Amino acid sequence: MEPPAILTPISPNHLLANQVTDRLRQAIIEGKLRPGEHLPEISLAQQLGVSRSPVREALRLLEREGLVVSVPNRGCFVREFSAQDIDEIFALRVAIESLAAEWAMDRLDEADLEEMANLLEAQREAAAQGDMERLNQVDISFHEYVCRRCGHSRLVPIWEGIRSQCLMLFHLRLRTYPDYVPRTVLSDHQSFLEAFRERDLARVLALHRQVNQRVVREIKQVLTKLAAGEQPA
Repeated sequence: MEPPAILTPISPNHLLANQVTDRLRQAIIEGKLRPGEHLPEISLAQQLGVSRSPVREALRLLEREGLVVSVPNRGCFVREFSAQDIDEIFALRVAIESLAAEWAMDRLDEADLEEMANLLEAQREAAAQGDMERLNQVDISFHEYVCRRCGHSRLVPIWEGIRSQCLMLFHLRLRTYPDYVPRTVLSDHQSFLEAFRERDLARVLALHRQVNQRVVREIKQVLTKLAAGEQPA
């Protein structure tokens, strides 16, 4: 018996592969397609109302983003993350965002700081409304804003290389600790904003290390729960 469809059809156009990629990426990030789950081309194509070709291309793109793994003679699966993966991803994140902060500190003007404040306010609104998907997106947008405004053109593509993996892991953590995580996200970002306003680079760099160390511990706890058969909400 076929499992119930979790993906709805999309309208075809010349950017069909991109649409399929966006739809699958979001389903993976939000946990509708869970770590380790098989991604059969035929089933996905039927659910989305497209041919196998754009699905195949989408899976290739998502493999490059680190959300999908391809196993010879078995097909594609949603990536499962090990403790080593978590260490690598967040060590890279600290390095990227710390470098971005160094470059951005003297470049960010009042308009930039106001935009970061707006992103923080959007996070507060999302948390108050219980909109975890929105909170997750704005969370990463806050840090991405600094990366894009820092003036280091080669840094952004490196950041984009781990963006989807971070989103997936953030969402997994958020679904596991839905009461605790929003509070820490808001508190952390308030501290980041204050440090940028004060042009306190040392504090920003310390926050990156401290926050990411805590996030790594929490995500590893989530992985332990998953390994024990517990599923997040």
